[in-house]
Amino acid sequence: MFNLLKRYITSRSEVQEETLDLICSHFSLVKTRRNEILIRFDEVCKGYYFVNDGCLRLFTYNVDGNETTKVWSVVDKKVTDEQGRIKEFLDQRQQNKGIYKLTFFVKDYFASKKMESFYPFVDVVFQIQDDKHYHVPITLSAYGYSTYRGN
Repeated sequence: MFNLLKRYITSRSEVQEETLDLICSHFSLVKTRRNEILIRFDEVCKGYYFVNDGCLRLFTYNVDGNETTKVWSVVDKKVTDEQGRIKEFLDQRQQNKGIYKLTFFVKDYFASKKMESFYPFVDVVFQIQDDKHYHVPITLSAYGYSTYRGN
């Protein structure tokens, strides 16, 4: 049940299986709904969270009521194909409304071409508000980039 958590831990440290089991024994599976708020502003968080599927976003509101995103969780890694596309980014059988962030690790790409890059990575944040097809291309050089919603 906690294979993803175990993989995450072992990717960062050498840990014996019984220690992993002990760590996992302190976690329980909690299923949440999309856009569910897990903790309110006047509450203190008393636990740890590990995202198996979906996205966790930490945000705050300032005194004017404006929202500021503090942290995004990484849910999955995808690799682009030869044409720079991710074939199956979202499940087309379900509704995918929400805010998404794509991180392009461009330094690795340019290093493979034996070139330096001004940007180590590029984050593109966008919002899906309907069930239409979304194409989010990035035009890239070693010292600049642009992006837009394609069709």
